[in-house]
Amino acid sequence: MAHLARMKTLTRRLLLLAPVALVLLIAGAWLLLDFWLESAGGRRAVERALGERLGMPVTLQGSFDIMLLPSIGVSGTELVLGPPGPASELGRSREYAVALAVLPLLDGRLLIESLALSGGRIYLERLPAGGSTTPGGPAPLLLPEVRAFSLSDFEIVTAGSDKAGVLLQAFELEDFAADREAPFRLAVEGYGSLEGQLRWDAQRSAVTLDAAWMGLLSGELRLRIDARLAAGSGAVQATWAPAAAPAADPGATAEATDQVADTEIRLALEYALAPGGARLAGIRLAAAGQSAIGAGCLLWQDELSVNLRLESSRIDFDALPAIPSLAGDAAGPSNGASEPGSPFNLRLAAAEARAGGAVARDAVFLLGVEPDCAGLDPPAAQ
Repeated sequence: MAHLARMKTLTRRLLLLAPVALVLLIAGAWLLLDFWLESAGGRRAVERALGERLGMPVTLQGSFDIMLLPSIGVSGTELVLGPPGPASELGRSREYAVALAVLPLLDGRLLIESLALSGGRIYLERLPAGGSTTPGGPAPLLLPEVRAFSLSDFEIVTAGSDKAGVLLQAFELEDFAADREAPFRLAVEGYGSLEGQLRWDAQRSAVTLDAAWMGLLSGELRLRIDARLAAGSGAVQATWAPAAAPAADPGATAEATDQVADTEIRLALEYALAPGGARLAGIRLAAAGQSAIGAGCLLWQDELSVNLRLESSRIDFDALPAIPSLAGDAAGPSNGASEPGSPFNLRLAAAEARAGGAVARDAVFLLGVEPDCAGLDPPAAQ
């Protein structure tokens, strides 16, 4: 009995001491981690780990603090991507948070699990060229495996401008690795949000997106994009279902399904980047059993604008969605006047055009101003 009583007493003491020992162990580990990371060597180790993950130099210039929640890692201010300097750095984040894998830390290794950057700038023209192998040239773009990556409130600065072109409100990517699909979300001020799946093809240095774009136009815009980063070119397929269109019912008849399909607008094109914008070729636009083909450009040097020249053998405007809705609900009816700075400029030539019972031959229709791509430099030879 005495032996049993001693065992019970020992058990109670162990149970009482276990939480204290655990707290002391955590505190000791935190102090050791804090001492190492707060040292110059710890800061440099985090910079090296981030640089290896991102494939470019990373410099931590501001505050540097240990982070225990929601995960172990570091946080701070002034993270610089690329060689520091106003003319050389790719971007800069005012704040950052880096989560580290716990088990590798026990062996003194830093493994980045997630990275969050907020408040900063990215210079698009300084992005490294994917697949570049020229000695002395820009390093190839590397997209590392990461559990979570996020950007928030970043200004996207275009070539030849010191002003922000657009505000990237949020970019979120989860469970990303090369050659497999990963969920993502992108929100840009004034342009709505894009949400879907992203895939990085390491061999081709290409990104493939399959996503839905909401907030730019009424209804939903489905996008399929294949962007070849090394060549600065790619292909886009889009399907727009205006908000007025009824939703497709899986149990609907074939005739009802065809009516829904007739309300969709489908677009396919190829693009090639150039300073100040992108040239658009092989454009095919289809809706309500009708189609048009042509070319054009996307300009963003000063203000964002779309310029298209299309032609069609036959257009029936009564069977198409109202053209003003292409510019959003706020756009009023076009009176044919040319307004400088129009964000959407379309010239449509039709061999036959029908509207309101009237028929016109060899007709030309203009939305916005006359499309002009003359100022866009041709893409660089590959």
